[in-house]
Amino acid sequence: FEGSEEAKGLPARLLARAIGLDADAVAALLAGELPLTDEIAKRLSAFLGPPASFWINLERHYRAGPHSAHTNGCPETKGARR
Repeated sequence: FEGSEEAKGLPARLLARAIGLDADAVAALLAGELPLTDEIAKRLSAFLGPPASFWINLERHYRAGPHSAHTNGCPETKGARR
């Protein structure tokens, strides 16, 4: 989730309000400290546009290994920076 083009430039408070989380939870989510749940992925999808599966795949690749490998082989995350 961190560094996704869809979330860039959004104030954390606006994102928090839009997806029904508090600002601390959004900060933890953006920092990779809070795992992305199916429910949060659905909320992100409703607010930012890409389907929930995009956010789940982004999270899965983020958790899979070193940051340099997160976009390798995953077309949905190509170009996402960490």
